[in-house]
Amino acid sequence: MKYIIFLFAFFITSAQAYTPTIESLFRHGSNPEVTTNALSLSFSVKDLSNPENVQFYKIFFSVFDEKTLKVSQTAYNQDSFSEGSLLGKVYHSQLVPINFKAQNLEKGLFYSLLHSILLNDGDFLVNYLKLAGAPVKLNSELLNDEKIALMRDYKNYLIAINNDRSLKKTLQSPLRPESEQGQERANRILKEPMYLDTNQVTLSSYEGKPAWLVEAGGFQSYVSYDDRRPLKVRYKNSTGEVEIQCLDYWRPDAAHAVPKKMIIKTAKSEMYQVETLSLRYFNEKEDDLVKRLRHWDEILRTPKELPLRPDFLF
Repeated sequence: MKYIIFLFAFFITSAQAYTPTIESLFRHGSNPEVTTNALSLSFSVKDLSNPENVQFYKIFFSVFDEKTLKVSQTAYNQDSFSEGSLLGKVYHSQLVPINFKAQNLEKGLFYSLLHSILLNDGDFLVNYLKLAGAPVKLNSELLNDEKIALMRDYKNYLIAINNDRSLKKTLQSPLRPESEQGQERANRILKEPMYLDTNQVTLSSYEGKPAWLVEAGGFQSYVSYDDRRPLKVRYKNSTGEVEIQCLDYWRPDAAHAVPKKMIIKTAKSEMYQVETLSLRYFNEKEDDLVKRLRHWDEILRTPKELPLRPDFLF
């Protein structure tokens, strides 16, 4: 076992100096691992052209079967989030990036970014950006096949000599091949990163502090250098430009860092401020979700007038 631990430590150490991938950047790596299957985020939305126009929302993410993401969203007319202030609900039984293909750019970027920040997952955002036309790739598409093959061969070598020490005298290490040409090849592969460099991530600065800059087609983003927190994302295409700034990260649940405020500029150049009010991670069964949806339906039997929603919300 100690040989296997050494193997992975060796390859990880050799890759530490390399530039992160886009998917890795948006995993929000400084946040604690999410160990529950549900969360709720409450927030206010202020129209910056009319500051008195403030709306209140809750978003629920629920993950079942370790892959099926269900999303429910409720709207309120008061920050008490009481049953009496409930105005409406939206529910999606399965949220995947392709759901946003027919939606506007604002929705796709907003919910994909929330998914990244709240669930520590960069996969969803990258898949959405691909659908939106950005030339980005998942980590699985960037793996260095030669390095993976060398890792696999070396792992098998370590297992073999660990099971039978006598083989160490006769079995050739993949990292120490006999031929000079083979040794040069092994040395070259060891110096290469685990993921192929797309030249889309560079070290830059944001407001005077070190930050990773992502530039891929119409997509641009700044992510903080140390804690990998998204600071600003922007996407520009033929329909316009959407920008989201993430400000003043804090830990509303004392554990998970999220932006206190997000300033969103829509393709129509409308400006909104989203302010996080509370965040809760919890466990629930599918039956609990169904009961919650039915309870909302009971409250909403009498139709209520919904305010006009910003383009980035369901």
